[in-house]
Amino acid sequence: MIARTARVWTRLYKEAVPDLKATAHRWLEKVLRQTDNPPELPAKFEKRISRMMRSAYAYGYWLSHLYVEELKAAREGVKYRGKVTLADVPSDDELRRILEAFMSFEDVDGWEAVIPQDAIDWLEDYVPKLSGKWSSDVLERVSEVIRASMLEGGTLQERMKALREVAPQLQRMSADRLETIARTEITRADTFGRLVSMKAHDDVIGVEFSAIMDDRTTEICSSRHGLIMRLDDPRLPENTPPCHPRCRSVLLPCTVYEYPDGLLTSHEYDEVPAGMQRPEDIEEVLKILDA
Repeated sequence: MIARTARVWTRLYKEAVPDLKATAHRWLEKVLRQTDNPPELPAKFEKRISRMMRSAYAYGYWLSHLYVEELKAAREGVKYRGKVTLADVPSDDELRRILEAFMSFEDVDGWEAVIPQDAIDWLEDYVPKLSGKWSSDVLERVSEVIRASMLEGGTLQERMKALREVAPQLQRMSADRLETIARTEITRADTFGRLVSMKAHDDVIGVEFSAIMDDRTTEICSSRHGLIMRLDDPRLPENTPPCHPRCRSVLLPCTVYEYPDGLLTSHEYDEVPAGMQRPEDIEEVLKILDA
């Protein structure tokens, strides 16, 4: 499951980040030329972020579904070889049809049986805010350079020169923040898709928090690694990835096949460091779990 997730995330990064950076770079160049009346961020920027997050959401759902189906087949002594990439799934598969339509912004019959309307509402509300926060941060940095130049009594030409000198720094800042957005938001959308998928399976009774354990793992995630929670565990919303920017942790399904006697609440993780989940993230997780 972890290896599959890493492959999917890597593919999503490669698809989304270059386009986002190219669009952002062109927009920033225009902003630096039109500081008095900066142009609006192109609509395609927001569309690309939305497509990235829809894809992550859909694949989070699919990978969780695939994992549970494989466990079920193994329990029944049946070989089940699910395909990680939806394009490799038989074209007449109903779940593939719905998830691909969701990723392509198409309406299909049976939509809400898989992707709840709350998920679509969340994406439609969240993506513009995400794009707006990123662009406002860039514009604020441009304004800081202009204000500093004006305080020094610089002319318009001197202000423009100052902007040209900091342009490489602004571009690097823009690219770095876009990279952070991509990595963090893919994790967020993937996790929400997983939770929706888990709720759809009666065989799933809980989740296991799994961190990527290497030299980049934060204390926030390493301290939670192995934490198992029932789906009704009140700790789950505050232990749902992403726990911090660029978080790489995932939630794995715990099923009746692995835990036929059910899950017991463990208190050995009660003193873990607080994560950085926002109130709106916790609220969204609660909506999914209460659905």
